[in-house]
Amino acid sequence: MPAGQATDKPIAWISLNDAAQYHVYALTHPELAGNVLSAPGVESLTVEELAQTFSSVLRREVEFVSLPFDHFEAAISPLLGAKNAAGLKGLYQWISDNTEILPQFANVECRD
Repeated sequence: MPAGQATDKPIAWISLNDAAQYHVYALTHPELAGNVLSAPGVESLTVEELAQTFSSVLRREVEFVSLPFDHFEAAISPLLGAKNAAGLKGLYQWISDNTEILPQFANVECRD
């Protein structure tokens, strides 16, 4: 996360694969139409805990490094393009400002 992110607050991270599977399921079940569905990860971790998890799984040191939002945007712009980099910066700024309202797995109603 760029600097400014409340690094001590846990976030329910979810992998792109898991998010994609969740969304495919939701899109292929018409009875879910019109609902707002949250898709948080099962485990809520701070960014330091997330780095430790990556370190454990990858069996090599992964370190969390915080960047100012503008530096983050500049760093990813060559990879994603200016418009996408600005959008991702905006997303992380929103997350930073709204961490306390992000869904947590324990608070999401699950259906069978």
